[in-house]
Amino acid sequence: THHKLEMPHVMACPNCGSPVLRHRVCGECGNYRGKVAIDKSNQS
Repeated sequence: THHKLEMPHVMACPNCGSPVLRHRVCGECGNYRGKVAIDKSNQS
């Protein structure tokens, strides 16, 4: 049988530029589609 493995679709976050999976919240800045989804300013 043939097992095809696909690479994950990684793009740069438009806000901070860090690599992030498509359709996911950025782990560095917490933005998704130009909006703040997770407030990372008060987290340590």
